[in-house]
Amino acid sequence: MAKLYGTTTNGIIPQSDFSSAQNENRGWSATQTFRVKKGELDSVSVATKFQIATPLVTLDPDCDDFFAYLLLSRIVAVRTVDGGWSDTTCEFVGFGGATSPNDPSVEPQPTYAKRGTLHPAPLDEHPKWKVLSNAEKFALGLLVKGDAVSSPDFTKVGAYGEDGLFSAWENDSGEIVLTGDALTFASKIAQGRTTYDLGTYEYTHRWEDNEGISAATMNLLGKIAAPSGSPPAPGAGRNWLMTGANEEQYGSGEFRFTNELQYLLSDEGGHDSFLYNP
Repeated sequence: MAKLYGTTTNGIIPQSDFSSAQNENRGWSATQTFRVKKGELDSVSVATKFQIATPLVTLDPDCDDFFAYLLLSRIVAVRTVDGGWSDTTCEFVGFGGATSPNDPSVEPQPTYAKRGTLHPAPLDEHPKWKVLSNAEKFALGLLVKGDAVSSPDFTKVGAYGEDGLFSAWENDSGEIVLTGDALTFASKIAQGRTTYDLGTYEYTHRWEDNEGISAATMNLLGKIAAPSGSPPAPGAGRNWLMTGANEEQYGSGEFRFTNELQYLLSDEGGHDSFLYNP
């Protein structure tokens, strides 16, 4: 026996155009159209059912149980059709597993990406800088900040007096003399170079869930942290710094969240543990 729809006031008639798709992170998106008598969208009883976060099952009680958890994220279009009707096409989103979307034990399906890049880094992070003596680092630091100048042969740092004579900085052992790599750094700083191009990796961990990024994870932003997944294994004391914690949510409440963590690999010797340890 045929079933007749649309004869009651404030009736919402689900159309047979339901379509859904799952992305690589197990996030679901779906669209479906609902028909109402023209003008009924002005009524409170109908309009409230098209509010953001309305479950699909509220608008279509006969939907498959598999998709009952989907929530309305936006109205895609409203069209007038012949016969005094209005068609409202809605988008629904949610997170779920391949067989049971409402199963709380379903684990998110993450995706990972790594990208080799050249990243500008200050000279004091260069491995050759890190092995210099404290006196050499002090002298070179003065050059970088512009608080001192180098001697013509770059072997010393200091200042020129009113008499035009160069006076070198000293420590307890006398004048600070730059040799080897320290002398080369002084020469490059004098030429205006204060950074170098670090050959490194950016690593991204992306997943979708019914929850956003946890507070504990957010607190690791700007800290040394080990990424999940299988990032390149760092050698020579290199380690990872969390440089990004991004989150997008489709509406409010228990909607589908798209979460993303980003990491940057250090040069040899690692990121500064004093500044960046959790």
